[in-house]
Amino acid sequence: MGNDGGTIPSRREILNFNARKLHKLVGQGLTNTNNSAFKEQNSSRLITTLKYCRLSNKRLSEPIVSDYKGQLFNKEAVVEYLLDKSESGGLKAKPEFSHINSLGDVVEIHLVYDEVKQVISCPLSEISIDLKNESLDDLTKIELCYIVPCGCCMDRFTLHELVELQRNKIKEQGKKTSDSDYLEAMKCPVCGGEFNTRDVVSIGGSNTLRDKRIEELKKLGLRHSLKPIAKKSKKKHKKRKHSDDDNDHKDGKDKKEHDSKKTKVLAPTQTP
Repeated sequence: MGNDGGTIPSRREILNFNARKLHKLVGQGLTNTNNSAFKEQNSSRLITTLKYCRLSNKRLSEPIVSDYKGQLFNKEAVVEYLLDKSESGGLKAKPEFSHINSLGDVVEIHLVYDEVKQVISCPLSEISIDLKNESLDDLTKIELCYIVPCGCCMDRFTLHELVELQRNKIKEQGKKTSDSDYLEAMKCPVCGGEFNTRDVVSIGGSNTLRDKRIEELKKLGLRHSLKPIAKKSKKKHKKRKHSDDDNDHKDGKDKKEHDSKKTKVLAPTQTP
């Protein structure tokens, strides 16, 4: 199923179309460069998203993981949360993180992040975000995303251009594409791992496709990380059922013996 092809574009291809991409997006107004209200609304949210763990509110530090919503967490905080939730029988569960029930619900991401300089870079476009500089223009230069399952992070618009480049190559070669809008055998331009274009998650964005994606994965029996959802053990359920049946049988037997003894005690004494 899916498409083959999956070539990794050269660095020259990436850098050549990057300037063209930015010019095109600005011309179409897709970057909202003239919308100050949009920038102001998103600047503080982006700073919070890219600097702090959503669970612990501590500064992000590797290893960093993300859920299907594109929220970022310190992996240690997620592990502690899952342990606390398990040990408390769910009493310490937080409603806003009800979708995180195992480490399979998050993906460890590979963010090009200099924690000392507080600079995040896209390995494809070489554009960087300086988190110390809260300039609206600087913070909205790129929109970060990552690929599942490899976790490589990059500029979403740059990746989109690469996907379209690959889609056009497939059409030119006359190869058959799938019925869906996804390319199912793309190669990650960073690590070369294979991925489905469905599994590209925006970081801190309001991607409306994320809920659709997670529902599709659930139907396939997969978690956000593409790991299978563990099914409840039938053997354990069967064993519990047998245990209950044995207890019922034992209780019935004890009751029968008790009733028999009671009958003997209440029986009238025969006169000789």
